Amino acid sequence: MKKLSKLKNWFTVKDAAKLATHLLEESVKVSDLLQLSVDGILPISVYFPNTVKALPADEVPCSEATVIAILHHPLLTPGNSLGFAIEDKYENIIAASEIELLEQFLLSHEELQKDEKSRMQELIELVLTHEQRINVSVNFVGVEVPETENFVQARTSTLEHLEGIYRFPMVGSNSLDMKDEMLKKFKHPFKVTDITLDGNWVVSPNGDWFQLADFDGIFKTEKSSTPIPQGLPKDSIFVYEREELMNFLSSLDDTQKTTSRVITKDLATKTKNKLVLTCRALALCIVEELDDTPTASQIKAIKDAMQYHHNDIPCSDPTLREYLTNPN
Repeated sequence: MKKLSKLKNWFTVKDAAKLATHLLEESVKVSDLLQLSVDGILPISVYFPNTVKALPADEVPCSEATVIAILHHPLLTPGNSLGFAIEDKYENIIAASEIELLEQFLLSHEELQKDEKSRMQELIELVLTHEQRINVSVNFVGVEVPETENFVQARTSTLEHLEGIYRFPMVGSNSLDMKDEMLKKFKHPFKVTDITLDGNWVVSPNGDWFQLADFDGIFKTEKSSTPIPQGLPKDSIFVYEREELMNFLSSLDDTQKTTSRVITKDLATKTKNKLVLTCRALALCIVEELDDTPTASQIKAIKDAMQYHHNDIPCSDPTLREYLTNPN
């Protein structure tokens, strides 16, 4: 690995592909890494060189997530298929009857005109007599977290300012943007045509979620009284953080085989055993005890020391354990 690469905390996608090519001893293209990120295998991040605005957000279980229930019926909105909306927690919406939803709507929409309230009251009576039913569709606010039953939802309408490196999870508009970036590198003639209005979402190094937002409208023609979800600014850069990239590369079997081949190539058994015993002696300068087969905590202590003193962990846990296992 080049000396300067050991000092970097993150790499551009192009530089990451070059580094992966060097370590894996095979050609790795930018499109390969982006494809792994789209598939959720290799985490990718985004670098904001300038300040961006965002809403703090929370990851919550499905039952506690805020949803918008849409009530559909001709008496509610003649000629309007959108229906009327009720915003509440999912667990409250699914537990409520049609009557309770209608009554909740009336209570939460005092601005309704007299004729609108009259239609609602008439509909309530029809539902009570089971002569007619209403359709209720539930739409979650925010985005769903992959491989979980959780949703991420903006917490307040107070904007915060972000700058630097943030993880870019494959949710909402993020996955669409990443697919589009991948297609460009594949030199595909078409673009991703799906759209969402959620804007982009990022995660801080501390694990805090944020939704990019601002008071400007999508077309920048007017100001809004509440923050509007936004996409990535043009000066943002997709990057791979050093720890994520190295952990991924070291997890590959071929990487472990390459490292093993470099260290043990052409060594006789006696010579290799002497080398392992020397490594064990050096490891005992870091940890007080070293079992014949090092434990997970001993391996971690050795890796932490490598990272602290050299800013580099040259091999994976299984490979390190193999080199430190007592041959006698």
